[in-house]
Amino acid sequence: QFALIQTMMHILHIAWIGLASLHHASATAEVGPVPVIFQKSISIDGGKWVANIAIREGQEPADAIFSALQPYGVDYNARRTVFDEVKKAGVPHSREFAQVFSQHIVLEDSSFSGTFTLYDNGHQPIDVLYNFAKEHSIESHFRGLADALLPKLCELVPCKRKRPRIWFNEITSDDGQQLGALEILEGDEAIDTVDSFVQRILVGVGDRSVFRGNLLTVICKSIACSRQIPVVFRKTIKDENGKSNG
Repeated sequence: QFALIQTMMHILHIAWIGLASLHHASATAEVGPVPVIFQKSISIDGGKWVANIAIREGQEPADAIFSALQPYGVDYNARRTVFDEVKKAGVPHSREFAQVFSQHIVLEDSSFSGTFTLYDNGHQPIDVLYNFAKEHSIESHFRGLADALLPKLCELVPCKRKRPRIWFNEITSDDGQQLGALEILEGDEAIDTVDSFVQRILVGVGDRSVFRGNLLTVICKSIACSRQIPVVFRKTIKDENGKSNG
């Protein structure tokens, strides 16, 4: 379907910028005379481990924080807390998020060439891959792209799911009340997800079937919908030997 230009065998054609490169950059910086402008030790798991964060002059704080804390499994919110502390200390930075991974992508027929980059911004890797494919109109190559890159990405950033989010929005009522976030994943039928969401709404939204229909109309302008009526009951029927009959 597409070529990732072999990986490490063709280093002239492919660019890897991952966690290993971040560690390498940090190690290289420590050898030289570049001064440390911010330093902090963080106790992890009740003092079982201690992570040392040292940001040197000219280094991106977000990269240094990610490189120091990711090996210990420190979660995204905790990393952001440290970054906020670094900003308050006045440490110079040019971007908010660490660059976790970057790779040049070339389709086999040469119809597309571009760089995929993953940042430590709290987004699920599968969603970043999906949005990349959609943005560059290469959706037909998405699954192959995910199969090739997702295992590596999930080593760097925790993956909570393998299906991409194809529609997402914060939903409000006609009078402006916040009703919650509605998320539709690849493979889900929109009407089923919308129906489940509407049933969980605790405040008044008028006629719920009308509200559901209006919401579905908006969604189906963006994604493919195959039906307008939700499934209200589904059960797998098996014979006496346990074989599924549908």
